[in-house]
Amino acid sequence: MSSMLNKLIFFGLAIIILSVIVQAENSIIESDRTTYNPGETVKSKINLNIQLSKGLQNSDFRLIDSQNNNVPISISKTKINSTLYYVSFDIPSINPGNYEFGLYDIFYNDNGISKKITIKNNLVINNEVNDILSIKPSYYFKSLTENEESPFSITLKNNGVNEIELTIFTQNNFLKLKQNKIILPPTSSKILNVQTITYDKPGSMFYGEIKIEYSEKYYSIPIILSRTIHNPVINTTNNTINVNNTQLIANITLANSYKIPMTNIDFTIKSQEIKVIDVVLINKGNKPAENITISTQLESGNIIITPKSIKIIEPSNSYPLTIEINPERNLKNNISNSLIIQYENFKYEIPITIKTIMDNLIIKNNITNNQSIQDTQVIDNLPPQVENNRTKLILAFGLIITLLFFIILYAYKKGKPKQKEFEDFVDSLRKK
Repeated sequence: MSSMLNKLIFFGLAIIILSVIVQAENSIIESDRTTYNPGETVKSKINLNIQLSKGLQNSDFRLIDSQNNNVPISISKTKINSTLYYVSFDIPSINPGNYEFGLYDIFYNDNGISKKITIKNNLVINNEVNDILSIKPSYYFKSLTENEESPFSITLKNNGVNEIELTIFTQNNFLKLKQNKIILPPTSSKILNVQTITYDKPGSMFYGEIKIEYSEKYYSIPIILSRTIHNPVINTTNNTINVNNTQLIANITLANSYKIPMTNIDFTIKSQEIKVIDVVLINKGNKPAENITISTQLESGNIIITPKSIKIIEPSNSYPLTIEINPERNLKNNISNSLIIQYENFKYEIPITIKTIMDNLIIKNNITNNQSIQDTQVIDNLPPQVENNRTKLILAFGLIITLLFFIILYAYKKGKPKQKEFEDFVDSLRKK
């Protein structure tokens, strides 16, 4: 029985380990929300924890209906780096129902072995015709040269049957909006012009966001600007060789545990839930960053940062940072704040937007693998891959417990006759 029990325990642990491995391999695709209507824009962020065999193509993305049919869509895609992509598309005129959107049968390298994976997310399509907004582009990424600006425009289209009033704002000091209010009649379009102001600001990376609110709905447009700083060239007096004089600069970036830069912190939280966000500060410059302070724009007991100061971060090094949200479990209002990182004469802000759901549920959730913690799902609304792995884990434990129960029951029944024989033997001795 001991040998059988050891085999069962080994089998159960193998299932658990397999589930963890599957979860580690699966990357995540996240959309702003899970429910859409025809004509609305879906923006998704793809975080890849794998090494792709080749870059993603538009044809890798598919929208699949409940009958496993491929629905044609027009994908717009931007690659931020090898692990982060943004994609968007407008929902076509399709029947209401449950759909899946994601990457199907893409190849990646795992220690020299080519493997295939599917990364998908669930979408629910309704047939509402009010408050239908299309946004193009739904994200903006641009590489700049030194002293270059990058003004751009966003096309907003009302694909619904009623008038929409848009409120548009940004909390970043390198973005300037020409309009903060736009009224869109049905089927009409308007252009939102955005001006960048980076020439007088230090640093090589700028992370921002434009927010659009309308009819109790919310949309965010990530803005990422990457600026190349050229090194000055000095001509020697003795010959014609040009020598690069390297400019020393510290460049602190906020990133997640996978060292993917974060553009903002934006999620929904329950009133008695605690969220612990593990992030890192990375010095991407060639000079040590000293006397770094981390704070929030508005003082609040609902956001605790540890540590609040760092003496030094050497070039190419990182330093862990923990942000705890709602430590007292008594959040009653939405939070709009900013994380402020300062060092030397540098300062930049990461917007924090927290939406509160009032209830009595208490959950603690550690977030470590989201690039910008945007519209993060709480534990009861996990991505499909994680949800599937959690189900496998529960089934494995259930199987082990069930088998142990039957083994114990079998041992008990098998030992019962021997106990009866022993008792009869004792009685016979007493009679003698």
